[in-house]
Amino acid sequence: MKFIFVKLVISLFVILFLRHEIAFADKQELLETAFIKESISVRIYKNLKNTELNSVKVKLQNENRNIKIIEKENLTFDVIENIKIRDYLAGVVSKEMPLSWPLEALKSQAVIARSYMYAKLAMKRGDGYDLESDHMDQVFSWTKSNRAYLAVDNTHGEVLVYNLGVHQPFEIVKAYYHSDCGGHTVPASLVWPGAVDTGTAKDKSCAIRHSNQWQYKMMRSKQVNYSHFKKYKDKILFIAETSIQKLRERIGFHLIKNSPSEIEVGADFVLLKGRGYGHGAGLCQWGSRDLALQGFTHIEILKHYYPKVVMKKFNSILNRKSLTELKINQTIVEGLYSYSR
Repeated sequence: MKFIFVKLVISLFVILFLRHEIAFADKQELLETAFIKESISVRIYKNLKNTELNSVKVKLQNENRNIKIIEKENLTFDVIENIKIRDYLAGVVSKEMPLSWPLEALKSQAVIARSYMYAKLAMKRGDGYDLESDHMDQVFSWTKSNRAYLAVDNTHGEVLVYNLGVHQPFEIVKAYYHSDCGGHTVPASLVWPGAVDTGTAKDKSCAIRHSNQWQYKMMRSKQVNYSHFKKYKDKILFIAETSIQKLRERIGFHLIKNSPSEIEVGADFVLLKGRGYGHGAGLCQWGSRDLALQGFTHIEILKHYYPKVVMKKFNSILNRKSLTELKINQTIVEGLYSYSR
């Protein structure tokens, strides 16, 4: 009996191990395929009605944009655009961070935008496109800004990596970022269950900035125990069983700007008070600006916000065997970097 039990345990371990190996191999293959892509598909319009679609088609066709239209079961339409990776990253940098900010801050934004993009490309997706062009992924819009392209080109091939080891040599970080942390960032896993924590950071400048203070008054629900909440340092992340991020999604990101630090409960209202803007995980954009003004390089800025990860170049991530099998001997990604080793 004992022997049979041991055999069952060993069999279960082998099955779990093989499942892990297959899942990792699939992800590795997806990522390696992503690295040799020159362009990606981005959903730039969604849920358009037929009348809206016609005007959008005329506009995009006049601009010679590489698009395709997907008709959905609810009789609305999505517009998918094929965009070169270099152009995509420059467009994200131009929309996610003011281009007047220091170049080192823009370079930090370029690295995390690239990391986020490749992390998403390594995930299987059956929607007919790779990424959204709005806050559901990264905000994108075409740009001609030399500074945006300079930030992308000067960080070419740089991505954030975690889980380094012999068995699983790399994992691209799905690099989260937000506008203003209000004094300190929070672990990603406390915002989204299952998210990988890449470390946290303090930002003195965000803790004293007057312009980032906010408050929001809402109706009190008799079903909610507002005295029961969970905090990380001074930030309230859960009220009763509801996460602040879910509350922000439901009520509005512009109303509940980030995790509050105070809750005032009245007879028929609840007043939330806080500092900062955004979910609070990963890089703080206003904080990165202040660090860049102090003379920090983009590498030092990224180390500050992601202390549990390292930055790598493409050629140090993909192994030689994979490169040989894929026959990569041409210029890859962004049209600038070729494997020469």
